[in-house]
Amino acid sequence: RWDGIFFVDLPTPEEQKEFAANFQTLLANTYIGRIEAYSGEKVQYLKELNDGEYAEIYTHVDTGKSVIDINYRMQKTEDWRVYDVVVEGTSLVLNYREQFKRILRKDSFAELSKQLRDKSSSIKAPVPDGSDTAKSR
Repeated sequence: RWDGIFFVDLPTPEEQKEFAANFQTLLANTYIGRIEAYSGEKVQYLKELNDGEYAEIYTHVDTGKSVIDINYRMQKTEDWRVYDVVVEGTSLVLNYREQFKRILRKDSFAELSKQLRDKSSSIKAPVPDGSDTAKSR
């Protein structure tokens, strides 16, 4: 979604599709390895708020050294999907949206897309044994 982001020249559907694919790669490469690295941490499910189409799951993750609040914001389409993760009060979606807005205030969508493409290709996710891409996970 492009809510709250204004463009001089709207990106074409193809540019939007490429941007979304690069963003998905960035997220996968940045966060999947961290998730897979969890071992032995205790996850406590605190509560769930559900209004039918949207839900938020509240958890604490105890690493043994600290307790981290992690909330998962989900939407039901055909099945439930996480659309945002809030760690210690910081929304992943809002964080990226603000970064993108800052870039777009100075530069074009093409520049934002280039920076995202460069960043997503520079971060390589750790690959678990027996697989060779993030998509095979």
